[in-house]
Order: sequence, then C-alpha cells, then structure tokens
Amino acid sequence: MNPSSPSTRARVSFNPSRVKKLTTAYIDQKIRAGLGQGVLGEYQPWLQITSFASRGSSRVTRGVKIPRTHHTLSDSEYEFLVLVEFNPDVIDIREQFPLLEYFETHAIAISKNIRPALYPQSSVPHVYTTDFMLTMKGKDGGTFLHGVSLKYKQELKEANKRKRLRIFEKLEVEEEYWTRRNISWDSLYYEDFPYFRIKNLIMIRGYAAIKPSLAVDKNIKLIIRYFTLLGPHALDKISLSVLLHKIAKYLYILYADVKALFFYMVWHHIITIDLDSHVITMARPVTILPECLTANSVHTGVSLNESDQRQSGTDAR
Repeated sequence: MNPSSPSTRARVSFNPSRVKKLTTAYIDQKIRAGLGQGVLGEYQPWLQITSFASRGSSRVTRGVKIPRTHHTLSDSEYEFLVLVEFNPDVIDIREQFPLLEYFETHAIAISKNIRPALYPQSSVPHVYTTDFMLTMKGKDGGTFLHGVSLKYKQELKEANKRKRLRIFEKLEVEEEYWTRRNISWDSLYYEDFPYFRIKNLIMIRGYAAIKPSLAVDKNIKLIIRYFTLLGPHALDKISLSVLLHKIAKYLYILYADVKALFFYMVWHHIITIDLDSHVITMARPVTILPECLTANSVHTGVSLNESDQRQSGTDAR
C-alpha cells in the first residue's frame, strides 16, 4: 500500500480504563497489532480520544497534510498540529507517539533516581508518549526526526512543588530516551505559541483543499499578476473584501471562489501574507509580502483595466 494513502488496516486502540487488570501482555498485544507504529496515513496513535473516559478539549481532526485522522488531547496539541501542517519542512506528523521500549524508560528512571512511572494499581511500567514526532526535511536533502512535548506554564504555576517536580522528572526520562537514539527533542510551552498566526491558520486551513477546477495555473498566475500590478502600497490601502471583489471582477469568477483560491494560495505558500500582526478579517487590508510577488511574478500579457488603475491609485505601467 502507498503510505501516503489512508490506511485500510483495522483500527486498534489502547484503553487501559477498560481493562480489569492491565498487564504487559495487554501492552505487547497492542504493539504487535501495530499501535503507535507506521508512517503517514498508516500511522495509528498510541493514545486516541477513546483511550480516556472524557476529555473536554480532545478532538479528532482530518489531516490536510497527512491523509488520516489526527487525535489531539488538548487545545495546545490541536493548535500545534495546525502550525506543523502549515510548515513546508514537515513531511510527517505522528501525534501521541509511544516510547515502545517501556522497560527501558523504567530503567532510565531508576538510573536517575526518579520514581518509575507505573500504571495505577499495577507494577507495569507506563508507556510514555511524546506529543508529536515530526519527520522534517534536512538541510542536506535528507530527513530527520524531531520530537516535541507540550506543556502549559499555567499548569506548572498552579501545581504544588511535588507535582511540578514530577512533571520535570518525566520530561527528563523522555529526553534521555530520545537522546540515546540520536533523535532531537524539545519541550514547548503553549503560552509561547504565536497567537495571531494560529488563529489565522485555523481559518485558512479550511481552504487547504478546494475544487481542482478552481486551483488551476491560469487562475493562480492571473491573481499574482494582479497583485504585482497593484503593488504592495495599494494593497495595504484596501480591505481584503474589496480586494477579492476586484479580483472576482478581473477573473470573471464568483467572489466566494476567489476567496477560496486566495486562502488556498496562502496555505500552500504560493503567496505569503502577514499572519502575525493581527487576526485577519475581511474588513481590513492584508499585507502581501512583496518578495513573494517578485518570486512568483508571471507575465501573462494581462493588464488592469483603466477603472481599476484609478481605484488602486497606482500607476500600473
């Protein structure tokens, strides 16, 4: 099977709360079934939203980069998912990625004088999970793995000293596990996420896939040509709504289709806009970075009509 295609394997889940007595045999059975393994569309997260009785911020999200359902267990995980889906250097995204050598993490904890993590009311070592294991493009043309664990500063602030120490102890075990495998790893705080970028990407993500008949080279080139002729200074003076209505008139297509195509081009890095200064609304201008227009500029022989030149206030010659 092509690993980029959606998986047709039977879905497997890890549900410790539904087992009367959790054993190593139960864990090994899940590992043999392929849980926490595979790449791209074949990957099955070790933890899924069904692994817990109730988590208010858990959600399943159909991937736009990877053709499978992602299981995120918190707002921070969902927002990080959106960020890495937009990152062109990310090739694969595997959330709830297990440290399957669970007796090794047990031994690491002991070697560091850390109390080993066990499943409740058992002596079975806990299977650690890294929130995200990313496959990234390397500068040398190859790929590398990078693990990310997410935490809330607020959670640490509200925790007592003992609980806060326990959080850092578990992170230390996780880091050591990946260090032994020469896999880079980071712990990130939700509060450090780029707020405006995330809010904008969540909206733009809805346009990652549009009608194939709309996302054709001809339409894309004409839009870029229009932006180039207007120039960055004129673009900064008109609202996004007005701009898209002008383009709709220019291309003779529906406003809704132009809107979809515009955000499609942003998501796929065909054009670059400022995502970090404010939440994008249709009532205010967007900043289209001029370097992306220069890089993507095409000469179609199409010019702005006279009325559009007057409205833009820019000499398009």
